[in-house]
Amino acid sequence: MTPIVSVEHLSKEYKSGILKGRGTTVALSDVSFDLFAGEIVALLGPNGAGKTTLNKTLLGLLFPTRGRFFMFGKEGISESAKANIGYLPESFHAKRSITARKLLKFMGTMSSIHGSLLDGRIDECLGTVELLKDADRKVTTYSKGMMQRLGLAQAFLANPKLLILDEPTDGLDPVGRIKVRETLLQMKKLNRTILLSSHLLSEVELLADRVLFLHQGVLVRQGTTSELLGENQTFRVHVNNIFPVEGGWLFDREVNGGSYLVSGAEKLESLLAALRAQGTQVESLTPLKSSLEEVFIQVLGESSQN
Repeated sequence: MTPIVSVEHLSKEYKSGILKGRGTTVALSDVSFDLFAGEIVALLGPNGAGKTTLNKTLLGLLFPTRGRFFMFGKEGISESAKANIGYLPESFHAKRSITARKLLKFMGTMSSIHGSLLDGRIDECLGTVELLKDADRKVTTYSKGMMQRLGLAQAFLANPKLLILDEPTDGLDPVGRIKVRETLLQMKKLNRTILLSSHLLSEVELLADRVLFLHQGVLVRQGTTSELLGENQTFRVHVNNIFPVEGGWLFDREVNGGSYLVSGAEKLESLLAALRAQGTQVESLTPLKSSLEEVFIQVLGESSQN
C-alpha cells in the first residue's frame, strides 16, 4: 500500500542567541514514519517534544534542516497537496462578530469552492459536527466546545484526504468529546487519514490505530495501539504461598493475598519458570488491562535513560 505521507529522516534545528550563532536547538532529529489512507495516527509526547514543529513542517510553514517528506506521491507540500489537507490548530479562533456560515463561506472561497457546491459543503460540514442549527449565530455566542467543533468543520470543508488536528478534544466536556470522537471515526470510514496530537490519552486509546511517541525531537517508539498496550500488559499471578524469588526484576511487586504483579509476556514466562523451579503452585493467572497512559510514562522513562 502506498502511503499518503512518507517522512524520511526529518530534522529541524533552530539557531539560538541574538546573533543566531550562539548555539543550536534541535526540535526534530531523524524522524521517519508513514501515514496510510483510512487510519488515525496519534502523535504523542510531552510539551516541547517537537509535535508542533512536525505539524508545521508537514504544512509547509517550516522548512526541514535535513531529510524530506512526500505527500500524495510528491516531495514536499505541493499546491495540490495543500488542497487536500485540513488543519485544526490547537487554539481555533474566529472573528467574534462573524457567523459560522459566513466564516465557512469565506474559507471555502479561499479554497476555490463556490456557488451551490460551497453551500452544500457548508451545510454538510456543519451537520457533521452538529452545528447546522447554529449556523447563523455569531460565534461570540458559542461555547468552547462549539468553537472546537466549528474548527473541525472548517478543517473538513474542502473534503481533504489528510487531516492534521492539534488537540481536537481539548477543553471539551464528556459529551463534546464523544461527539468529536464519533466525527473522527466517521471521517476514518470515509477513508480519510488523520494525524492528531493530544494530551488526552484516554481519548487517543479509543481513537488511534497507531501511535507515534516523540521525545526531545526523537521518534522513540511507534506501533499499533494494540501492540503497545500488549507490550505493557500486566498480569496478576496468584500463588498458594509467597516465597522469595531470586531476581526481583521478575515481577513488579508482591500483593497482599499471595499474588505477584508482573508486566510483559517475557517477564511473565520467567516468573512462572522460577515459581515452578522452587515448587510454588500457581493457582490463577489474570491479565490486567494496561492503559496508554502507562505506556506513555514507560516510554518517556526509557527514552530519558538513553
